Amino acid sequence: MATGIKNAVAFGAKALLWLMTVLGSFIIVMSLVQMFMLATGLKSVSVLLVEGPPPTFPEAIGDATFGVALAAISSILRGAIGRWQGAPANGTQA
Repeated sequence: MATGIKNAVAFGAKALLWLMTVLGSFIIVMSLVQMFMLATGLKSVSVLLVEGPPPTFPEAIGDATFGVALAAISSILRGAIGRWQGAPANGTQA
């Protein structure tokens, strides 16, 4: 694959993975806020966003777990893309 095309593909993939990391971080923060509000007895954040019963602690912890997984997987993939981008084009070692 030509170096220019390889760099363009890597740049686009890394940009998408950074967005996934930001989304995962946002999910984590919102879950922590939700758990704090549940623990202190304040009105739940989800009541402001969606009608229905307020969430419970396991639901908030599950959301945070999803956010951590999303951020971790995107970080691992960014590293793999960086190694792929730095690899020689013909597959031989330098």
